[in-house]
Amino acid sequence: MMHSPVNRIYIPGRGVVDLDMYRIHRAVSEYDDRLIFGRVIDGEHPLYGDYALFVKMPHGQKPVCVLTFGKQLPTPEEAVKRADAANTRKHGSEIYDAMLRDNAELEKARAAKWDDLGTLVSEVRDHAFRQTGVHPFPRIFVPKGV
Repeated sequence: MMHSPVNRIYIPGRGVVDLDMYRIHRAVSEYDDRLIFGRVIDGEHPLYGDYALFVKMPHGQKPVCVLTFGKQLPTPEEAVKRADAANTRKHGSEIYDAMLRDNAELEKARAAKWDDLGTLVSEVRDHAFRQTGVHPFPRIFVPKGV
C-alpha cells in the first residue's frame, strides 16, 4: 500500500504545522533571523487571511507585519526574493533614489497639468471677453485709505 505525502504534521512544542508554510518560514529565517512567515489572523485587520512576513520585536512586543503576499501561498524562493527586494537595510539608498525619481516625475506631470489648466483658463477668459465685451472676472478696486 502506497502512502500519500502529508502536508501537516505534529511537532512537539509547536503543535500542528503546515509543512509548506514551515519551509517558507525556514527560508526567510535563513535570509534574516528577525523575519517570521505567517498569516494575518486578526479578524479586525484589513489584511485578514493574507500570508505575510513579520519582524520580531524586542521586549516581548507583538511581531509587526512588514510585507504581505495576498491569499496565495508563495514559494520559499519568491518569499526570500520579495523580502530581499524590500530590505531597506540592504537596499535603502537604492529604494530612496527610486522614490526621489518617481516623485520628480510626478512633480513634472503635475506642473504640466497646471500649465495646461492655466492656458485653458486664459483662453476661456479671452473668449468670454471677446464674446460679451465684459471682463469675465470682476475687477476689484481698493481705495487708497484702506
